Amino acid sequence: KTHGLPATAVAWGFWEQRSGMTGHLDTTDVHRITATGIVPLTTEEGLGLFDLVRLAEPAHALALRLDLAALRHAPEIPPLLSRLVPRSGSVRHAAAAEAGPQTGPRLLDHLAQLSENERGPALADAIRAEAVLVLGRVHEDAAADDTTFRDLGFDSLTALELRNRLATTTGVRLAPTVVFDHPTAEELAGHLLPKLKLRAGAPAASPPENVDDGGGDTVVSLYQRAIGDGRVSEATDVLAMLGRLLPTFVGGESRTTTRRLADGDARPAVICLSAPIAPVIWDAYAILANNFPEPRRMSALVPPGFVAGEPVPADLEALARVCGDAVLAAAGVDPVVLMGHSSGGYLAHATAAYLAGIGRPPAGIVLVDTYPLDVFDDAEYGEFMRSQMGRHALASGREAVSLGHQLVAQGAYSGFVVAWRPTPLSVPTLLVSASESMSEAPRPDYSHTDAEKVWDRVVRVPGNHFTVVSAHARTTAQAIHEWLEEL
Repeated sequence: KTHGLPATAVAWGFWEQRSGMTGHLDTTDVHRITATGIVPLTTEEGLGLFDLVRLAEPAHALALRLDLAALRHAPEIPPLLSRLVPRSGSVRHAAAAEAGPQTGPRLLDHLAQLSENERGPALADAIRAEAVLVLGRVHEDAAADDTTFRDLGFDSLTALELRNRLATTTGVRLAPTVVFDHPTAEELAGHLLPKLKLRAGAPAASPPENVDDGGGDTVVSLYQRAIGDGRVSEATDVLAMLGRLLPTFVGGESRTTTRRLADGDARPAVICLSAPIAPVIWDAYAILANNFPEPRRMSALVPPGFVAGEPVPADLEALARVCGDAVLAAAGVDPVVLMGHSSGGYLAHATAAYLAGIGRPPAGIVLVDTYPLDVFDDAEYGEFMRSQMGRHALASGREAVSLGHQLVAQGAYSGFVVAWRPTPLSVPTLLVSASESMSEAPRPDYSHTDAEKVWDRVVRVPGNHFTVVSAHARTTAQAIHEWLEEL
């Protein structure tokens, strides 16, 4: 509209007629939506709102139907809607009272009047009551001591809602995964009770002093929990969705630079491209670089987007162009070999293809245990993701590095990673293949895949996917050095 062009953004509420976005919702999901005061729109009402928005011509509009009476009497009003339904303190207290003595803001006062032996069971009962409210139905197993929240039907969203309700009621900041970390009402009550400030007459919503926030980053906590539970596809799908929200670049509006890992007179020099998977740290190749038998100039190139404020590439071509320009700036007229470990090999190969396309091909490509993702079985891929998660602590203390942001950036890159299919280049290419599996099963020879036409030589080295560049870095460096000497 600032350019004089017609444009209106409409954010729609919940429609009664199901669509691809809402067809999977069951009665519990619908109850959770309507409990917030959002009433399903009929098709006629939705079309009427569409016509109204079109005639009014606002730049943006929120089109939904609200039950204002339900909102006024809800124990908690969503912040976005709070200014639409202002209410007095007496109404808020009445809404809380309707929830009963075991729920709502009266809970802490109630617990404060009980003996220590009575507080645990009472808190567990309150948690069960909140669980019933979240699920929107009375579950016949809700009163059983050993029934887990998963058995009651909780998923990631409803678990977060229960956590939020408990946090609001008690004034204690809770980890996003607390419901699954303490999977029964008794266990959750035992975890929560020591954190409560209980004293006669204390206000129910006293300021939180005990913090249990899983590191303070919801993305990190949920991702790590999902990977630990073996829900790899769900975890990566969520990151991919979040990654699409990051700003992107297409042309020359972004750049990256290389940083020196080692110096030496041996040639050609090597530029190592970091894998676009968190944690992305510039010195990930330092151990390998320091184990070459002869000193060789080696540098690291970190893909853009893994530091807050940097846009991510819109596609693999934009990424290759930025990395290729950084390689040319670092190497000048000297020959250089591009190397990548794991999915860093995807970046090395794509960058080499870009350089070859502009008449400046690298002297060679080294792919260290780099294969298309679809060659791995579920067991090995799952073990890889769990092991990679164990490396998250490496991001701690790095300047300008947020693990949560890096995970979202990883999601933005995931489309390139999943779709990578190398094409043969007129550039000498070495594949360094790990001989050991990440799982307990024997590792197949992945070098004999559809991608084998890409490499000219395969060298199998001791170690698994990670240890080839750490515990077995000396053997790996020797194999790469021998190949480089032949170029």
